[in-house]
This record gives sequence, structure tokens and C-alpha cells, in this order.
Amino acid sequence: MHATKKFSIIAVLATLITVSVSISGQIPDGKTEHQYELKATKGESEENITISWRSNDCGNYTLYRSAFKNGPYEPLVNTGSTSYTDTTAEQGIKYWYKVKPETGHERYSDMIDSGFRNPPAPKGLTHDEVIDARTKDRPLPPAREEDSQKEQYHLKFLSFFYENYFMCTFIYLVGRIYVYRGELIIYRDFENYHLDRNKVTIYLTKPNIMRVKFTSKRLFRFIKTMDVLNIQEKNLLDRLIRNGIVFCIRRGVCETVLPDKRIRIMPHFEAVGFSTEYFRDYKKWKSNTVMFGSSDKEMDRRIKEAHKKGL
Repeated sequence: MHATKKFSIIAVLATLITVSVSISGQIPDGKTEHQYELKATKGESEENITISWRSNDCGNYTLYRSAFKNGPYEPLVNTGSTSYTDTTAEQGIKYWYKVKPETGHERYSDMIDSGFRNPPAPKGLTHDEVIDARTKDRPLPPAREEDSQKEQYHLKFLSFFYENYFMCTFIYLVGRIYVYRGELIIYRDFENYHLDRNKVTIYLTKPNIMRVKFTSKRLFRFIKTMDVLNIQEKNLLDRLIRNGIVFCIRRGVCETVLPDKRIRIMPHFEAVGFSTEYFRDYKKWKSNTVMFGSSDKEMDRRIKEAHKKGL
């Protein structure tokens, strides 16, 4: 019993000594442990990255930077300060930083943190630019009979999803108000897309530029109907994506890995609506447009709140 109590007391004393050493920076051999904390800003500015660190050391520090977490690291600056503003970092590229004191201490801990300059949102289209571009006549039918029949089949299928002429006009008029206020941004000409059928979500991307997330049950009912009718994605959906117009809200950033293994930070958006047509910029678009709205619950809640506030 006494032995157990004695052991417990020794364990407590050992813990207290460990805590005391950690607080004072002293280690058993009498040397001083170099301790510091480094932080880099993540998208707080489009112009620079601010790196700051706390240290129980004095003197100068060398700040190192790398576009790869595991290096190689190159010296960026030697300074007597405990902060530095990096204006030479490429905008939208993720960088890692570490700092080393020049005091001769061999015992120190490398603290590494990443940061990036906030990438700006690509310029969106104005409402008038979208409308004014819709002046084209309907193209002539394909010369090959097989292609012509396929086109007619697609058009017949789409006719079941066309938005009402007056509703289509109304939606665009309302959308114009939000775009004018800067609350919605219009984009088109997406190069790639990825379907997440389980989450009824499609991701539209312009590689290394931007990504848009769009959650829509109606869109995926549309895609499911395509599957049932054996209409291949590459024969219709690809075309509708290319011709599509997306109304977006910025939702932060996302990461993508470049061919050279650097990490690109891209603007990330969420779409509230997606409008598309078989014939791009067809002058009779109001009678030949398919529209899909967001079914994301959080997005729906925010839209309703905006309506209540009279936005």
C-alpha cells in the first residue's frame, strides 16, 4: 500500500517537473529549448501573405518558403522581426513557411504553416451580355440522316422540360436585380464537370480557374430520365453543360493539384440556378430553355431569408 502511494507521488512529481520544464524552456541538461509558433495567413489578402511567429529566442531569424510541404525550402528573408509580409508569392499558389533562429541553439522545433494570397473571382457576365448575345438563328439540321434523327430525338426529349415562356422571362428579370447588386455572378463556358449522383450534385470546373458546386434534385431526375431513354451523356449532357449559364454565389476557395505537384487555390462557388439550351444563344431562347434550381437546404434557407429582408 505504502509502495503504491510512494509510486503515485513520484509520478506526480515527475509530471510537475515536466510541466515546469515546458514552461521555463529548460531541459535536464541545462540547455534552453527553442520554442515558437508560426502562422501564415490563408487568403486574407489578394496582395500578400503575412507570416508571424512567437519565440523565446532573441536575435535574427531566417524565414524559409517552399511551394511543397516537404521542400526544398529556400531562404526568403533574414530579419530581426517576428513577422514578415510576403508580396512575391504567386497569387493562388499554396506555400509552406518555416523559420529558424540564428542563435546557435541546436535544439529547436521546426514549426511549419501554409498560406496563400486570395485568388480573385473571375469576371462574371452582366445580365445584358447574356441577353444581348441571344440573336442567332436556329442552325440547319445536320447533313447526315443519322445525326439529324438524333437531334430531333434530343429536341423532343427536351421539350418536356422547357420552362414556360412567361416564367422564363420573369426568372431572368428577377435574376437581373441580384446580378446588378453583385449578389449573384453569372458564368458560362465550363470545360469539365463531375457528377455525384449520391449527393445529387454536379461540379462544374474551369481547370485551375474556378469550381462551381450545384445541388439539384430536378437536374438529376433529368439525368436519370436520360439514362432510362438510353441517351448518352456525351451526346446531350455535354452539350447542355457547354451551353449552360450558371448563377453563382462565392463560397470560399478549393484546392487542385497542378501537373508540377504545386497546389492551386481556386475560387469556389455555389450555384442557385442553371439555365441551358440545345442551340446556344438561339434568339427564341425563351421558348427553348431548360432551367434547374438548387435543392440545397442551406441555400434554400438563405434565399428565403433574403426574400424576407426584401432583397
